[in-house]
Amino acid sequence: MKRFEKPQKFLEKLVMNKTVVITGTTTGVGATLAHHFLEKRWNVIGLARSESNFNYRNYKHFQVDISVPNDLESVFSQIDNIDLLINNAAVFKMKSFTDTSVSEIDSMIDINLKGSMYVTKFAL
Repeated sequence: MKRFEKPQKFLEKLVMNKTVVITGTTTGVGATLAHHFLEKRWNVIGLARSESNFNYRNYKHFQVDISVPNDLESVFSQIDNIDLLINNAAVFKMKSFTDTSVSEIDSMIDINLKGSMYVTKFAL
């Protein structure tokens, strides 16, 4: 009779050597997601405008503004394999829309929309 592995061991083998790219990993949801995948032994590549405080062997950080396509293209040329992409980076101004300046709207569109599109384009 063949002996089967415990389900947990089997699942751990499935995710070994998997790589996730997460944007906005220095704070909030992005940092939480990075910790989650690091605990599951994934290789995590973090992209953010700020420096990272992560100190894991399987974490690589790129300090990059995702609204700048040329910078992103350079970053993604250094990444060999991506199994999962999480577009998490975003900016939002907590104030009335009528009080939001045109430059703030441009910044939100550049990062929240165009940045996510650029990241996806270069990740594919």
